Amino acid sequence: MVGDCEREIEIADRAVALLGRPVPGTPRRVLGDLAGQALRQGLHRLLPARPVRGDPEARADALEAARAYERLALLNYYANAREAAVSSVLHVANLAERAGPSPELARAYGAMSVAAGVVGLHALARRYRQWGHDTARRSDDLPALVFVLLTTSAYDLSVGNLSAACAALTEGLEIAQDLDDQRRWAEVAALLAQVLYHQGELGRLATLSAEMRTMASHADDAQRKAHALLIEAWHLLPEGRLDAAVAGLGEAARLLQGQGSRADEILAHGMLGLAHLRRQDQERARMAADQAANLIARSKPVAVSILEGYAGVTEVYLSLWAAGDRSAMGPARQACATFRRYARALPIARPRAWLFQGLAAHRTGRQRRAAAAWRKSLALAERMAVPYEQGRALYEIGRHTPTGLPGRQAHLARAAEIFQAIGATYELAQVQAAMPSPRRTP
Repeated sequence: MVGDCEREIEIADRAVALLGRPVPGTPRRVLGDLAGQALRQGLHRLLPARPVRGDPEARADALEAARAYERLALLNYYANAREAAVSSVLHVANLAERAGPSPELARAYGAMSVAAGVVGLHALARRYRQWGHDTARRSDDLPALVFVLLTTSAYDLSVGNLSAACAALTEGLEIAQDLDDQRRWAEVAALLAQVLYHQGELGRLATLSAEMRTMASHADDAQRKAHALLIEAWHLLPEGRLDAAVAGLGEAARLLQGQGSRADEILAHGMLGLAHLRRQDQERARMAADQAANLIARSKPVAVSILEGYAGVTEVYLSLWAAGDRSAMGPARQACATFRRYARALPIARPRAWLFQGLAAHRTGRQRRAAAAWRKSLALAERMAVPYEQGRALYEIGRHTPTGLPGRQAHLARAAEIFQAIGATYELAQVQAAMPSPRRTP
């Protein structure tokens, strides 16, 4: 975990500079550095870097620099600074490859799987994932293996490969527990919780969430406590426990204030806006969504963990627009466009992106386009085996099918079945409200 993210980035920047590798000071120079490091990594793939041999000092210097950049990459990840994060990861990989096989190299390959995935190079991401696993297991370094299992699972989650992510994270959780590494255990548990959420395993998610809150309560770490509250909201919201969700998310936002972790703040305020919306508090919903939207406008997505933050903002604006608030129309369209870009980088978000596209199209009277978007959402959700997204797509298709047509009842019935099976009480009530009431016999 990190503390004051912005301050720690400054410290990490200075540490890297002291090693003779100053961090570029402007966005343009960051892009130039990223391009240069990417070119070097590409050349390493064609002509593998020669490890430093016979010079222990040079090897130690390369590994020290790699570890410094690894810290910087993590901080930029939490800051939702995509280019800086990817550039830092490339530095780690290039330095670690110069040093030869090591735990640092294993961790670098794990992080590269995430970086390659974010920029859409999925074949390369899968290769880095395999190299990371192979290098970590050969190094016989359990902390490095846990890190690789964590980072490669983040990639698998981002593309909807949920079974692989769940298996790897379960292994990582056991190793972290054996190592008594509570910080790493919390990071692995947080990602596993998101996998369970997408798999519709809300009961298992609630159990894991409770364990995380218990462990976080004994730690002097505001971010860790906030993460436990954010994860708890992933099951509280679909369960319809809105008062508890608002309280927990509000506390998470308070804990994160001033920490500089933009990714976490986006998640907290975006989900808080959605919780307020579901409690019919449109004013507070708008305020929270505006806060998250301002943070989103100053960043580029890199973290799969904040999907529900981006989604919460989009859903709040779309709902306010549908309720007649014309001032929400512009923000709704902007949020939909932003979420589309997020989904291009992270495919697990694509079913929700098409769901939102359908809602926006319906609002502007383009019914055929809306129906096509919801069908696309459903097809993607079925392919990825994400039941919550399937249920939401079925609900939108069903409730927008004219009453009397057979498709309406069939789609709503399927949605109700899914939401009941996963314990999504809030969404189930919505579906039931759209279904015809059973006829009473005289």
